[in-house]
Amino acid sequence: MSAELQETDLPATTTIDVKWFETLSSAVAAGHRQLFINPHARGGPEAFDEAIEQLKREGQLVDVWSFAPNHAAPFQGLAGLVAKFLPSLSKECEGIVSDKAAELAAVNLHVTPEELTFITMDALALPASERRLSRESEYTFRITNGLARLIVEGLEKTAAFAAQRLWIFVPDVTQIDRVSLLSLNQLLQFASQKIIVVYGGPSSLSELTNLGTKQALTTEPASSAERRKFLKSFLSHQKPIPIDAMELKEGRLSPLAPLLLDVDRFSEDSLFEAIQVGQYDLALSVLEHPDFELEAEARARLLGLAHAYIGNFQFAQEIYHRAMSQAKDPVMKARFCVYTSLLSAKRLSEYDRTIALIDEGLAALKGHGEAAALLETGWLLNVRALVMFRTKRIEEAAAICREAIATIKPLQGSDALHLKINLISNMSILFEADGNLRKSLAVWERFEAFNTGPARALFAKIYHFRKAGLLFGLRQIDMAMDQYLASWHEAQSIHDTFHSVVIAQTLGKAEFQRRRFEAAAIWFERAETEAKRCADHAAANKSAAARSIALKMAERSRDDNSEFALSECEEWLHRAPETKLGRPFYLYHIAA
Repeated sequence: MSAELQETDLPATTTIDVKWFETLSSAVAAGHRQLFINPHARGGPEAFDEAIEQLKREGQLVDVWSFAPNHAAPFQGLAGLVAKFLPSLSKECEGIVSDKAAELAAVNLHVTPEELTFITMDALALPASERRLSRESEYTFRITNGLARLIVEGLEKTAAFAAQRLWIFVPDVTQIDRVSLLSLNQLLQFASQKIIVVYGGPSSLSELTNLGTKQALTTEPASSAERRKFLKSFLSHQKPIPIDAMELKEGRLSPLAPLLLDVDRFSEDSLFEAIQVGQYDLALSVLEHPDFELEAEARARLLGLAHAYIGNFQFAQEIYHRAMSQAKDPVMKARFCVYTSLLSAKRLSEYDRTIALIDEGLAALKGHGEAAALLETGWLLNVRALVMFRTKRIEEAAAICREAIATIKPLQGSDALHLKINLISNMSILFEADGNLRKSLAVWERFEAFNTGPARALFAKIYHFRKAGLLFGLRQIDMAMDQYLASWHEAQSIHDTFHSVVIAQTLGKAEFQRRRFEAAAIWFERAETEAKRCADHAAANKSAAARSIALKMAERSRDDNSEFALSECEEWLHRAPETKLGRPFYLYHIAA
Protein backbone atom coordinates (compact mmCIF):
# COMPACT_ATOMS: atom_id res chain seq x y z
CA MET A 1 0.00 0.00 0.00
CA SER A 2 1.29 3.42 -0.81
CA ALA A 3 0.25 6.69 0.75
CA GLU A 4 -2.44 8.57 -1.15
CA LEU A 5 -0.42 11.50 -2.48
CA GLN A 6 -1.51 14.05 -5.03
CA GLU A 7 0.46 13.85 -8.27
CA THR A 8 0.31 17.45 -9.49
CA ASP A 9 3.36 18.71 -11.38
CA LEU A 10 5.99 21.01 -9.93
CA PRO A 11 6.87 24.35 -11.51
CA ALA A 12 9.08 23.94 -14.58
CA THR A 13 12.22 25.30 -12.90
CA THR A 14 13.15 24.54 -9.30
CA THR A 15 16.70 25.67 -8.56
CA ILE A 16 17.87 25.46 -4.97
CA ASP A 17 19.56 28.71 -3.98
CA VAL A 18 18.77 31.50 -1.54
CA LYS A 19 15.10 31.05 -2.44
CA TRP A 20 15.17 27.42 -1.37
CA PHE A 21 12.48 27.84 1.25
CA GLU A 22 10.15 29.44 -1.28
CA THR A 23 10.80 26.47 -3.58
CA LEU A 24 9.89 24.08 -0.81
CA SER A 25 6.72 26.01 -0.02
CA SER A 26 5.74 26.00 -3.70
CA ALA A 27 6.13 22.23 -3.88
CA VAL A 28 3.87 21.78 -0.84
CA ALA A 29 1.35 24.26 -2.26
CA ALA A 30 1.29 22.15 -5.44
CA GLY A 31 0.02 19.23 -3.35
CA HIS A 32 3.20 17.26 -2.68
CA ARG A 33 3.69 15.77 0.76
CA GLN A 34 6.98 13.88 0.34
CA LEU A 35 9.99 15.70 -1.08
CA PHE A 36 13.64 14.86 -1.75
CA ILE A 37 16.60 17.25 -1.78
CA ASN A 38 19.80 16.54 -3.65
CA PRO A 39 22.40 17.97 -1.26
CA HIS A 40 24.94 18.24 -4.12
CA ALA A 41 22.75 20.92 -5.70
CA ARG A 42 23.48 24.58 -5.01
CA GLY A 43 22.68 25.37 -1.38
CA GLY A 44 21.69 21.80 -0.65
CA PRO A 45 23.82 21.13 2.44
CA GLU A 46 22.37 24.18 4.19
CA ALA A 47 18.82 23.69 2.91
CA PHE A 48 17.60 21.61 5.83
CA ASP A 49 18.82 24.01 8.49
CA GLU A 50 17.39 26.99 6.61
CA ALA A 51 13.98 25.39 6.20
CA ILE A 52 13.78 24.14 9.77
CA GLU A 53 14.59 27.54 11.25
CA GLN A 54 12.13 29.31 8.97
CA LEU A 55 9.33 26.86 9.79
CA LYS A 56 9.96 27.23 13.50
CA ARG A 57 9.79 31.00 13.16
CA GLU A 58 6.41 30.54 11.51
CA GLY A 59 5.22 28.43 14.44
CA GLN A 60 5.07 25.14 12.53
CA LEU A 61 5.63 21.77 14.19
CA VAL A 62 9.02 20.42 13.07
CA ASP A 63 10.76 17.15 13.91
CA VAL A 64 14.17 15.91 12.71
CA TRP A 65 14.85 12.17 12.37
CA SER A 66 18.43 10.94 12.39
CA PHE A 67 20.10 7.70 13.39
CA ALA A 68 20.86 7.28 17.08
CA PRO A 69 22.58 3.95 17.82
CA ASN A 70 20.38 3.20 20.81
CA HIS A 71 19.19 -0.38 20.41
CA ALA A 72 16.96 0.03 23.46
CA ALA A 73 14.78 2.62 21.70
CA PRO A 74 13.93 1.30 18.22
CA PHE A 75 10.71 3.35 18.05
CA GLN A 76 12.35 6.62 19.10
CA GLY A 77 11.10 8.63 16.09
CA LEU A 78 7.42 7.99 16.70
CA ALA A 79 7.78 8.03 20.48
CA GLY A 80 9.42 11.45 20.41
CA LEU A 81 6.61 12.82 18.27
CA VAL A 82 3.87 11.31 20.41
CA ALA A 83 5.40 12.93 23.48
CA LYS A 84 4.73 16.34 21.92
CA PHE A 85 1.05 15.54 21.35
CA LEU A 86 0.37 13.56 24.50
CA PRO A 87 -0.53 16.39 26.92
CA SER A 88 -3.12 17.85 24.51
CA LEU A 89 -4.45 14.42 23.52
CA SER A 90 -4.84 13.40 27.16
CA LYS A 91 -6.97 16.48 27.87
CA GLU A 92 -9.09 16.52 24.73
CA CYS A 93 -9.14 12.87 23.52
CA GLU A 94 -8.74 10.78 26.66
CA GLY A 95 -10.48 7.76 25.12
CA ILE A 96 -8.11 7.64 22.17
CA VAL A 97 -5.09 7.80 24.48
CA SER A 98 -6.36 5.09 26.82
CA ASP A 99 -6.97 2.83 23.82
CA LYS A 100 -3.23 2.96 23.12
CA ALA A 101 -2.05 2.62 26.72
CA ALA A 102 -0.19 -0.65 26.08
CA GLU A 103 1.64 0.79 23.06
CA LEU A 104 2.58 3.90 25.06
CA ALA A 105 3.86 1.78 27.95
CA ALA A 106 6.00 -0.21 25.49
CA VAL A 107 7.97 2.93 24.60
CA ASN A 108 8.06 4.23 28.18
CA LEU A 109 5.51 7.00 27.65
CA HIS A 110 2.98 7.55 30.42
CA VAL A 111 -0.58 8.61 29.86
CA THR A 112 -3.16 10.41 31.95
CA PRO A 113 -5.22 10.02 34.01
CA GLU A 114 -2.67 8.77 36.49
CA GLU A 115 -3.99 5.23 36.88
CA LEU A 116 -3.32 4.52 33.21
CA THR A 117 0.42 4.76 33.83
CA PHE A 118 0.25 1.32 35.42
CA ILE A 119 -1.18 -0.43 32.36
CA THR A 120 0.29 -3.90 31.87
CA MET A 121 1.65 -5.29 28.60
CA ASP A 122 -0.79 -8.22 28.59
CA ALA A 123 -2.75 -6.59 25.79
CA LEU A 124 0.28 -6.29 23.49
CA ALA A 125 1.71 -9.36 21.79
CA LEU A 126 5.37 -10.17 22.27
CA PRO A 127 7.66 -10.68 19.26
CA ALA A 128 7.27 -13.95 17.39
CA SER A 129 8.99 -17.11 18.62
CA GLU A 130 12.51 -17.65 17.31
CA ARG A 131 11.47 -21.21 16.48
CA ARG A 132 9.19 -19.99 13.69
CA LEU A 133 11.99 -18.24 11.77
CA SER A 134 9.35 -15.81 10.54
CA ARG A 135 9.73 -12.05 10.43
CA GLU A 136 6.03 -11.42 11.13
CA SER A 137 5.78 -9.23 14.23
CA GLU A 138 2.46 -8.29 15.76
CA TYR A 139 4.40 -6.53 18.50
CA THR A 140 6.20 -4.16 16.12
CA PHE A 141 3.10 -3.56 14.04
CA ARG A 142 0.94 -2.75 17.04
CA ILE A 143 3.47 -0.22 18.35
CA THR A 144 4.21 1.54 15.05
CA ASN A 145 0.57 1.60 13.98
CA GLY A 146 -0.73 2.67 17.39
CA LEU A 147 1.75 5.49 17.85
CA ALA A 148 1.29 6.68 14.27
CA ARG A 149 -2.45 6.86 14.80
CA LEU A 150 -1.98 8.94 17.95
CA ILE A 151 0.13 11.44 15.98
CA VAL A 152 -2.52 11.75 13.28
CA GLU A 153 -5.25 12.13 15.90
CA GLY A 154 -3.20 14.81 17.64
CA LEU A 155 -2.86 16.78 14.40
CA GLU A 156 -6.50 16.50 13.45
CA LYS A 157 -8.42 16.57 16.73
CA THR A 158 -6.62 18.80 19.24
CA ALA A 159 -7.04 22.55 19.43
CA ALA A 160 -3.34 23.15 20.08
CA PHE A 161 -2.30 21.63 16.75
CA ALA A 162 -5.42 22.10 14.62
CA ALA A 163 -3.86 24.91 12.57
CA GLN A 164 -0.45 23.28 12.22
CA ARG A 165 1.26 20.95 9.84
CA LEU A 166 3.81 18.40 10.94
CA TRP A 167 7.11 18.66 9.06
CA ILE A 168 9.47 15.68 9.41
CA PHE A 169 13.00 16.22 8.14
CA VAL A 170 15.32 13.28 7.42
CA PRO A 171 18.70 14.89 6.67
CA ASP A 172 20.33 11.67 5.41
CA VAL A 173 17.88 8.94 4.50
CA THR A 174 20.75 6.47 3.95
CA GLN A 175 21.75 6.77 7.60
CA ILE A 176 18.35 6.09 9.15
CA ASP A 177 17.89 2.70 10.80
CA ARG A 178 15.35 0.28 9.40
CA VAL A 179 12.73 0.48 12.16
CA SER A 180 12.69 4.28 11.98
CA LEU A 181 11.87 4.00 8.27
CA LEU A 182 9.25 1.35 9.02
CA SER A 183 7.75 3.68 11.61
CA LEU A 184 7.71 6.53 9.11
CA ASN A 185 6.12 4.25 6.54
CA GLN A 186 3.38 3.33 9.01
CA LEU A 187 2.71 6.99 9.77
CA LEU A 188 2.42 7.80 6.07
CA GLN A 189 -0.16 5.05 5.55
CA PHE A 190 -2.73 7.33 7.16
CA ALA A 191 -2.22 9.72 4.21
CA SER A 192 -2.80 12.81 6.28
CA GLN A 193 -2.52 16.01 4.28
CA LYS A 194 -1.08 17.69 7.38
CA ILE A 195 2.12 15.61 7.34
CA ILE A 196 5.05 16.62 5.13
CA VAL A 197 8.30 14.66 4.93
CA VAL A 198 11.50 16.10 3.48
CA TYR A 199 14.28 13.61 2.73
CA GLY A 200 17.92 14.24 1.91
CA GLY A 201 20.72 11.91 0.91
CA PRO A 202 24.29 11.71 -0.37
CA SER A 203 23.09 10.87 -3.87
CA SER A 204 20.33 11.89 -6.23
CA LEU A 205 16.90 10.33 -5.77
CA SER A 206 17.10 8.62 -9.16
CA GLU A 207 20.35 6.93 -8.11
CA LEU A 208 18.93 5.75 -4.79
CA THR A 209 15.70 4.39 -6.34
CA ASN A 210 17.60 2.54 -9.07
CA LEU A 211 19.90 0.65 -6.75
CA GLY A 212 18.65 -2.67 -8.09
CA THR A 213 19.89 -1.90 -11.62
CA LYS A 214 23.49 -1.55 -10.43
CA GLN A 215 25.95 -4.39 -10.22
CA ALA A 216 26.17 -5.66 -6.66
CA LEU A 217 29.28 -4.80 -4.72
CA THR A 218 30.92 -8.13 -3.94
CA THR A 219 32.82 -6.78 -0.94
CA GLU A 220 29.80 -5.11 0.62
CA PRO A 221 28.92 -6.31 4.14
CA ALA A 222 25.55 -8.02 4.65
CA SER A 223 24.36 -5.12 6.81
CA SER A 224 25.00 -2.60 4.00
CA ALA A 225 23.40 -4.87 1.42
CA GLU A 226 20.28 -5.10 3.58
CA ARG A 227 20.19 -1.35 4.13
CA ARG A 228 20.62 -0.74 0.40
CA LYS A 229 17.84 -3.18 -0.52
CA PHE A 230 15.46 -1.79 2.08
CA LEU A 231 16.20 1.83 1.21
CA LYS A 232 15.40 1.17 -2.45
CA SER A 233 12.10 -0.46 -1.46
CA PHE A 234 11.21 2.38 0.87
CA LEU A 235 11.90 5.20 -1.58
CA SER A 236 10.24 3.37 -4.47
CA HIS A 237 7.24 2.75 -2.25
CA GLN A 238 6.88 6.31 -0.97
CA LYS A 239 7.78 8.06 -4.26
CA PRO A 240 9.10 11.38 -2.90
CA ILE A 241 9.32 14.26 -5.39
CA PRO A 242 12.82 15.67 -6.14
CA ILE A 243 12.65 19.43 -5.74
CA ASP A 244 15.99 20.24 -7.37
CA ALA A 245 16.74 20.38 -11.10
CA MET A 246 20.44 19.61 -10.79
CA GLU A 247 20.75 15.83 -11.07
CA LEU A 248 24.41 14.85 -11.12
CA LYS A 249 25.71 12.33 -13.61
CA GLU A 250 25.42 8.89 -12.05
CA GLY A 251 28.57 6.90 -11.57
CA ARG A 252 29.44 3.57 -10.00
CA LEU A 253 27.45 3.08 -6.82
CA SER A 254 29.62 3.49 -3.75
CA PRO A 255 29.16 1.54 -0.51
CA LEU A 256 26.90 3.09 2.09
CA ALA A 257 28.67 4.66 5.02
CA PRO A 258 28.58 2.31 8.03
CA LEU A 259 26.23 3.00 10.91
CA LEU A 260 28.01 4.61 13.85
CA LEU A 261 27.86 2.09 16.68
CA ASP A 262 29.06 1.70 20.23
CA VAL A 263 29.44 -2.08 20.09
CA ASP A 264 30.29 -2.30 23.79
CA ARG A 265 26.62 -1.57 24.54
CA PHE A 266 25.45 -4.75 22.83
CA SER A 267 25.08 -8.31 24.08
CA GLU A 268 23.60 -11.53 22.71
CA ASP A 269 20.26 -10.76 24.38
CA SER A 270 20.09 -7.16 23.17
CA LEU A 271 20.93 -8.19 19.61
CA PHE A 272 18.26 -10.87 19.72
CA GLU A 273 15.72 -8.25 20.84
CA ALA A 274 16.86 -5.91 18.06
CA ILE A 275 16.31 -8.62 15.44
CA GLN A 276 12.91 -9.49 16.88
CA VAL A 277 11.61 -5.93 16.45
CA GLY A 278 13.04 -5.58 12.94
CA GLN A 279 16.44 -3.91 13.45
CA TYR A 280 18.18 -6.35 11.10
CA ASP A 281 20.60 -3.76 9.71
CA LEU A 282 21.71 -2.67 13.16
CA ALA A 283 22.15 -6.25 14.42
CA LEU A 284 24.13 -7.29 11.35
CA SER A 285 26.32 -4.18 11.65
CA VAL A 286 27.21 -5.14 15.22
CA LEU A 287 27.81 -8.81 14.37
CA GLU A 288 30.09 -7.79 11.49
CA HIS A 289 32.04 -5.29 13.59
CA PRO A 290 35.65 -6.46 14.18
CA ASP A 291 35.60 -5.27 17.80
CA PHE A 292 32.43 -7.15 18.79
CA GLU A 293 33.23 -10.40 20.61
CA LEU A 294 30.74 -13.26 20.87
CA GLU A 295 30.97 -17.04 21.11
CA ALA A 296 30.79 -18.80 17.75
CA GLU A 297 27.53 -20.63 18.48
CA ALA A 298 25.79 -17.47 19.70
CA ARG A 299 27.02 -15.55 16.64
CA ALA A 300 25.73 -18.28 14.32
CA ARG A 301 22.37 -18.29 16.06
CA LEU A 302 21.92 -14.53 15.61
CA LEU A 303 23.34 -14.34 12.09
CA GLY A 304 21.12 -17.19 10.96
CA LEU A 305 18.07 -15.61 12.52
CA ALA A 306 18.71 -12.20 10.95
CA HIS A 307 19.27 -13.66 7.49
CA ALA A 308 16.20 -15.89 7.81
CA TYR A 309 14.09 -12.84 8.69
CA ILE A 310 15.31 -10.81 5.71
CA GLY A 311 14.68 -13.69 3.33
CA ASN A 312 18.23 -14.99 2.76
CA PHE A 313 17.04 -18.52 3.45
CA GLN A 314 19.81 -20.40 1.66
CA PHE A 315 22.54 -18.39 3.38
CA ALA A 316 20.85 -18.73 6.78
CA GLN A 317 20.64 -22.47 6.25
CA GLU A 318 24.37 -22.58 5.44
CA ILE A 319 25.15 -20.67 8.66
CA TYR A 320 23.06 -23.04 10.76
CA HIS A 321 24.39 -26.16 9.01
CA ARG A 322 28.01 -25.11 9.56
CA ALA A 323 27.28 -24.48 13.24
CA MET A 324 25.50 -27.83 13.47
CA SER A 325 28.50 -29.70 12.03
CA GLN A 326 30.90 -27.93 14.40
CA ALA A 327 28.82 -28.25 17.58
CA LYS A 328 30.27 -30.69 20.11
CA ASP A 329 27.33 -30.68 22.50
CA PRO A 330 24.58 -33.01 21.18
CA VAL A 331 21.75 -30.74 22.37
CA MET A 332 23.30 -27.71 20.66
CA LYS A 333 23.83 -29.79 17.51
CA ALA A 334 20.17 -30.78 17.57
CA ARG A 335 19.07 -27.18 18.14
CA PHE A 336 20.89 -26.01 15.01
CA CYS A 337 19.45 -29.02 13.25
CA VAL A 338 15.96 -27.77 14.15
CA TYR A 339 16.68 -24.38 12.61
CA THR A 340 18.28 -25.90 9.49
CA SER A 341 15.51 -28.42 8.91
CA LEU A 342 12.82 -25.80 9.54
CA LEU A 343 14.26 -23.56 6.82
CA SER A 344 14.69 -26.54 4.52
CA ALA A 345 11.05 -27.60 4.91
CA LYS A 346 9.19 -24.33 5.48
CA ARG A 347 11.09 -21.94 3.22
CA LEU A 348 12.94 -24.06 0.64
CA SER A 349 10.58 -27.06 0.30
CA GLU A 350 13.52 -29.48 0.31
CA TYR A 351 11.67 -32.34 1.96
CA ASP A 352 14.14 -35.21 1.40
CA ARG A 353 16.95 -33.12 2.80
CA THR A 354 14.75 -32.10 5.73
CA ILE A 355 14.13 -35.72 6.71
CA ALA A 356 17.87 -36.46 6.51
CA LEU A 357 18.63 -33.47 8.75
CA ILE A 358 16.00 -34.53 11.28
CA ASP A 359 17.40 -38.07 11.39
CA GLU A 360 20.88 -36.64 12.00
CA GLY A 361 19.58 -34.50 14.87
CA LEU A 362 17.66 -37.38 16.47
CA ALA A 363 20.73 -39.62 16.19
CA ALA A 364 22.80 -37.03 18.05
CA LEU A 365 20.24 -37.02 20.88
CA LYS A 366 19.95 -40.79 21.16
CA GLY A 367 20.60 -41.89 24.73
CA HIS A 368 20.19 -38.37 26.15
CA GLY A 369 17.09 -38.12 28.31
CA GLU A 370 17.56 -34.77 30.02
CA ALA A 371 14.91 -32.09 29.60
CA ALA A 372 16.87 -30.06 27.01
CA ALA A 373 17.34 -33.16 24.83
CA LEU A 374 13.66 -34.09 25.08
CA LEU A 375 12.66 -30.56 24.08
CA GLU A 376 14.82 -30.61 20.94
CA THR A 377 13.48 -34.08 20.13
CA GLY A 378 9.98 -32.65 20.28
CA TRP A 379 10.90 -29.78 17.95
CA LEU A 380 12.53 -32.16 15.45
CA LEU A 381 9.43 -34.34 15.44
CA ASN A 382 7.31 -31.22 14.94
CA VAL A 383 9.26 -30.38 11.77
CA ARG A 384 8.93 -34.00 10.56
CA ALA A 385 5.15 -33.72 11.02
CA LEU A 386 5.24 -30.53 8.94
CA VAL A 387 6.91 -32.43 6.10
CA MET A 388 4.28 -35.16 6.28
CA PHE A 389 1.53 -32.54 6.19
CA ARG A 390 3.10 -30.72 3.24
CA THR A 391 3.36 -34.02 1.33
CA LYS A 392 -0.31 -34.93 2.06
CA ARG A 393 0.49 -37.78 4.48
CA ILE A 394 -2.01 -36.69 7.09
CA GLU A 395 -2.18 -39.87 9.17
CA GLU A 396 1.61 -40.05 9.48
CA ALA A 397 1.72 -36.39 10.47
CA ALA A 398 -0.88 -36.95 13.20
CA ALA A 399 1.02 -39.98 14.54
CA ILE A 400 4.25 -37.95 14.73
CA CYS A 401 2.46 -35.12 16.55
CA ARG A 402 1.19 -37.61 19.12
CA GLU A 403 4.72 -38.97 19.56
CA ALA A 404 6.07 -35.45 20.07
CA ILE A 405 3.37 -34.60 22.62
CA ALA A 406 4.17 -37.78 24.58
CA THR A 407 7.89 -36.95 24.47
CA ILE A 408 7.59 -33.47 25.95
CA LYS A 409 4.60 -34.13 28.26
CA PRO A 410 6.67 -34.04 31.50
CA LEU A 411 8.52 -30.83 30.54
CA GLN A 412 7.82 -27.41 32.03
CA GLY A 413 8.88 -23.89 31.02
CA SER A 414 7.95 -21.40 28.31
CA ASP A 415 9.68 -23.23 25.43
CA ALA A 416 7.97 -26.49 26.29
CA LEU A 417 4.61 -24.73 26.67
CA HIS A 418 5.05 -23.03 23.29
CA LEU A 419 5.75 -26.39 21.63
CA LYS A 420 2.82 -28.09 23.35
CA ILE A 421 0.47 -25.38 22.11
CA ASN A 422 1.95 -25.64 18.63
CA LEU A 423 1.53 -29.41 18.52
CA ILE A 424 -2.06 -29.39 19.79
CA SER A 425 -2.96 -26.67 17.31
CA ASN A 426 -1.31 -28.66 14.51
CA MET A 427 -3.28 -31.76 15.50
CA SER A 428 -6.51 -29.80 15.20
CA ILE A 429 -5.50 -28.48 11.77
CA LEU A 430 -4.54 -31.97 10.60
CA PHE A 431 -7.96 -33.36 11.48
CA GLU A 432 -9.61 -30.40 9.76
CA ALA A 433 -7.52 -31.02 6.63
CA ASP A 434 -8.63 -34.65 6.72
CA GLY A 435 -12.29 -33.57 6.82
CA ASN A 436 -12.89 -34.63 10.43
CA LEU A 437 -14.21 -31.36 11.86
CA ARG A 438 -15.64 -32.96 15.00
CA LYS A 439 -12.29 -34.38 16.01
CA SER A 440 -10.58 -31.14 15.04
CA LEU A 441 -12.96 -29.23 17.33
CA ALA A 442 -12.48 -31.71 20.19
CA VAL A 443 -8.71 -31.26 20.02
CA TRP A 444 -9.01 -27.46 19.80
CA GLU A 445 -11.25 -27.34 22.87
CA ARG A 446 -8.31 -28.61 24.91
CA PHE A 447 -7.21 -24.97 24.83
CA GLU A 448 -10.23 -23.91 26.88
CA ALA A 449 -8.04 -23.76 29.98
CA PHE A 450 -5.85 -21.06 28.42
CA ASN A 451 -8.79 -18.66 28.52
CA THR A 452 -8.33 -18.29 32.28
CA GLY A 453 -4.52 -18.23 32.36
CA PRO A 454 -1.93 -15.48 31.83
CA ALA A 455 -2.16 -15.79 28.03
CA ARG A 456 -5.87 -15.02 28.00
CA ALA A 457 -5.71 -11.40 26.84
CA LEU A 458 -4.07 -12.32 23.56
CA PHE A 459 -5.22 -15.90 23.06
CA ALA A 460 -8.96 -15.64 23.73
CA LYS A 461 -9.82 -13.95 20.42
CA ILE A 462 -7.90 -16.67 18.54
CA TYR A 463 -9.53 -19.49 20.51
CA HIS A 464 -13.09 -18.27 19.99
CA PHE A 465 -12.52 -17.49 16.30
CA ARG A 466 -11.26 -20.95 15.39
CA LYS A 467 -13.93 -22.65 17.47
CA ALA A 468 -16.54 -20.57 15.65
CA GLY A 469 -15.19 -21.54 12.23
CA LEU A 470 -15.24 -25.23 13.06
CA LEU A 471 -18.76 -25.00 14.51
CA PHE A 472 -19.90 -23.14 11.38
CA GLY A 473 -18.48 -25.94 9.25
CA LEU A 474 -20.44 -28.44 11.36
CA ARG A 475 -23.60 -26.36 10.70
CA GLN A 476 -23.99 -25.50 14.38
CA ILE A 477 -24.66 -21.95 13.30
CA ASP A 478 -26.07 -20.35 16.44
CA MET A 479 -23.22 -21.66 18.58
CA ALA A 480 -20.75 -20.50 15.91
CA MET A 481 -22.17 -16.97 15.92
CA ASP A 482 -21.85 -16.80 19.71
CA GLN A 483 -18.17 -17.73 19.40
CA TYR A 484 -17.56 -15.17 16.63
CA LEU A 485 -19.11 -12.50 18.84
CA ALA A 486 -16.93 -13.59 21.76
CA SER A 487 -13.86 -13.27 19.53
CA TRP A 488 -14.96 -9.78 18.48
CA HIS A 489 -15.45 -8.61 22.06
CA GLU A 490 -12.06 -10.00 23.12
CA ALA A 491 -10.26 -8.18 20.30
CA GLN A 492 -12.12 -4.97 21.08
CA SER A 493 -11.24 -5.24 24.77
CA ILE A 494 -7.52 -4.94 23.96
CA HIS A 495 -8.06 -2.42 21.12
CA ASP A 496 -6.73 -4.87 18.53
CA THR A 497 -8.01 -3.16 15.38
CA PHE A 498 -5.89 -5.32 13.09
CA HIS A 499 -7.60 -8.59 14.00
CA SER A 500 -10.94 -6.86 14.55
CA VAL A 501 -11.03 -6.23 10.80
CA VAL A 502 -10.90 -9.96 10.05
CA ILE A 503 -13.40 -10.85 12.77
CA ALA A 504 -15.92 -8.24 11.62
CA GLN A 505 -15.52 -9.30 7.99
CA THR A 506 -16.08 -12.93 8.97
CA LEU A 507 -19.17 -12.05 10.99
CA GLY A 508 -20.43 -10.17 7.94
CA LYS A 509 -19.81 -13.20 5.71
CA ALA A 510 -21.55 -15.50 8.16
CA GLU A 511 -24.61 -13.23 8.36
CA PHE A 512 -24.60 -12.85 4.57
CA GLN A 513 -24.66 -16.63 4.12
CA ARG A 514 -27.55 -16.80 6.59
CA ARG A 515 -29.32 -14.30 4.29
CA ARG A 516 -29.39 -11.75 7.12
CA PHE A 517 -28.21 -9.02 4.79
CA GLU A 518 -28.94 -6.01 7.01
CA ALA A 519 -26.90 -7.56 9.83
CA ALA A 520 -24.12 -8.38 7.34
CA ALA A 521 -24.03 -4.76 6.19
CA ILE A 522 -23.60 -3.57 9.79
CA TRP A 523 -20.62 -5.87 10.31
CA PHE A 524 -18.99 -4.84 7.05
CA GLU A 525 -19.37 -1.21 8.09
CA ARG A 526 -17.63 -2.03 11.37
CA ALA A 527 -14.88 -3.85 9.45
CA GLU A 528 -14.37 -0.78 7.26
CA THR A 529 -14.10 1.45 10.33
CA GLU A 530 -11.56 -0.84 11.97
CA ALA A 531 -9.55 -1.09 8.74
CA LYS A 532 -9.29 2.69 8.51
CA ARG A 533 -8.10 2.80 12.12
CA CYS A 534 -5.07 0.70 11.20
CA ALA A 535 -4.59 2.27 7.75
CA ASP A 536 -5.48 -0.95 5.91
CA HIS A 537 -6.88 0.68 2.80
CA ALA A 538 -7.32 -2.60 0.89
CA ALA A 539 -9.41 -4.15 3.69
CA ALA A 540 -11.43 -0.93 4.02
CA ASN A 541 -12.26 -0.96 0.31
CA LYS A 542 -13.15 -4.66 0.40
CA SER A 543 -15.42 -4.16 3.40
CA ALA A 544 -17.14 -1.19 1.74
CA ALA A 545 -17.76 -3.23 -1.41
CA ALA A 546 -19.15 -6.13 0.63
CA ARG A 547 -21.44 -3.76 2.53
CA SER A 548 -22.76 -2.37 -0.75
CA ILE A 549 -23.54 -5.88 -2.00
CA ALA A 550 -25.25 -6.80 1.28
CA LEU A 551 -27.45 -3.70 1.11
CA LYS A 552 -28.40 -4.46 -2.49
CA MET A 553 -29.30 -8.02 -1.49
CA ALA A 554 -31.39 -6.67 1.38
CA GLU A 555 -33.44 -4.67 -1.13
CA ARG A 556 -34.22 -7.78 -3.16
CA SER A 557 -36.89 -10.23 -2.15
CA ARG A 558 -35.63 -12.79 0.31
CA ASP A 559 -37.36 -15.41 -1.80
CA ASP A 560 -35.66 -14.29 -5.01
CA ASN A 561 -33.14 -17.04 -5.76
CA SER A 562 -32.45 -16.05 -9.36
CA GLU A 563 -28.89 -16.59 -10.51
CA PHE A 564 -26.61 -13.74 -11.47
CA ALA A 565 -22.94 -13.31 -12.31
CA LEU A 566 -20.76 -13.04 -9.21
CA SER A 567 -18.06 -10.41 -8.81
CA GLU A 568 -14.79 -11.27 -7.06
CA CYS A 569 -16.13 -9.79 -3.82
CA GLU A 570 -19.37 -11.76 -4.15
CA GLU A 571 -17.43 -14.98 -4.65
CA TRP A 572 -15.54 -14.21 -1.44
CA LEU A 573 -18.85 -13.64 0.36
CA HIS A 574 -20.03 -17.11 -0.60
CA ARG A 575 -16.90 -18.91 0.56
CA ALA A 576 -16.92 -20.71 3.92
CA PRO A 577 -15.66 -18.51 6.78
CA GLU A 578 -12.03 -18.94 7.77
CA THR A 579 -11.18 -21.12 10.76
CA LYS A 580 -7.88 -19.44 11.67
CA LEU A 581 -7.45 -15.85 12.80
CA GLY A 582 -3.73 -15.78 12.07
CA ARG A 583 -2.95 -13.01 9.60
CA PRO A 584 0.43 -12.01 8.12
CA PHE A 585 1.45 -8.50 9.07
CA TYR A 586 1.97 -7.33 5.50
CA LEU A 587 0.89 -3.85 6.55
CA TYR A 588 4.07 -3.62 8.58
CA HIS A 589 6.41 -4.61 5.75
CA ILE A 590 7.44 -2.55 2.77
CA ALA A 591 7.19 -4.27 -0.61
CA ALA A 592 6.40 -7.56 1.17
